[in-house]
Amino acid sequence: MKAEFNKRKSAMVMLDDIYHNDSIDYIEVCQWSNGDGWDISISDKTIFSLHYTEYEAMKKLIKKLNNEENF
Repeated sequence: MKAEFNKRKSAMVMLDDIYHNDSIDYIEVCQWSNGDGWDISISDKTIFSLHYTEYEAMKKLIKKLNNEENF
């Protein structure tokens, strides 16, 4: 078996930067090695993976919800 070593791209933001409070909460997004999706961590409480096609579908659904007048 051949092992593959790589460095994954990631980005993190402290939520106090956004909400201007004293929270130590953060969101970190780490791109998969193959570039097809992301692992998302939210303050060590929630960790989930999202494939690119799932991300695109989610964006479309959110756009529909935001554009729905009689929700």
